Amino acid sequence: MKVQRGSRSKRANPTVRVAAAAAVLSTVVGGIAVSVPARAATTPGSTLTACHSLSNPAGTYTTEALVASDTQGDRYDLSIGAGVLYLDQNVSFSTPGAPGSTGGTNWYAGGKTHVTGTTKLFLGCKGDLGLWGPGGVRLWHSNTAGKGGNRVTLTSGGALVIYTAKNKVVWSTRSGRDTLPSGRSLWAGQTLVGALRPGMPRNTLTMERDGNLVYRSNGTIRWQTHTSTPRSHTRLTAQGLLQVVTPTGRVVWTTSRHGWGGFLSMYDGELYNGDSSGYLWQVPHFLG
Repeated sequence: MKVQRGSRSKRANPTVRVAAAAAVLSTVVGGIAVSVPARAATTPGSTLTACHSLSNPAGTYTTEALVASDTQGDRYDLSIGAGVLYLDQNVSFSTPGAPGSTGGTNWYAGGKTHVTGTTKLFLGCKGDLGLWGPGGVRLWHSNTAGKGGNRVTLTSGGALVIYTAKNKVVWSTRSGRDTLPSGRSLWAGQTLVGALRPGMPRNTLTMERDGNLVYRSNGTIRWQTHTSTPRSHTRLTAQGLLQVVTPTGRVVWTTSRHGWGGFLSMYDGELYNGDSSGYLWQVPHFLG
């Protein structure tokens, strides 16, 4: 079972194509065209180092560039499309029959220019991460040149981060895990981060360490469970119930509509039923 959600349809079986030979990236500095050797990474992984690039060849729908997984088996993919960069999350969840899965875009950049040739993701030697189209046209960049960045990493938490040699964060997408599937928990201090879309608020659902489950939009509290037992956690049961549970196992808050597994998505704040019949609950006062 495959459930679609997010700002675009999900790719099926993306092909990994990582440039293995050195490429030359043309750019314009002070009105003068220059060529920068972009030493390509040779294997897919979670990190791209300075002076290296990854490419999406002309005519290819998407190329999987960086990948990362968390301790619970959720997978994050940074992919290069025709003039656009996608950061996706893919998770599995319980259903009445075979296990289901869902995925969608948590963050993206570019996409404003029609591109028919090769698109490159290049981390410049001075630490600026850029998305480049044919002819050296820059489609997007992190604006971090000269700030000491020497690598960009797709973290196991679902964020794309530029670090210095001393592990200082220079820039981040501030994206993260946005879906809680059935059978999993949100532990004290953990947060779901809604998909980051231009013009939309930053929505988060946090299991606070004091035991309160809190929904914020752009930092403002919009809803909370008003529970108060420290070290409590939030779980999504196989019956589709979202619950706040104390360390002793006592349920102090719960949704009421039963279903079949499924998942809670902070893309739209909805708790989806695992049998594809719709949603069971939505975060109150959700903005999106």
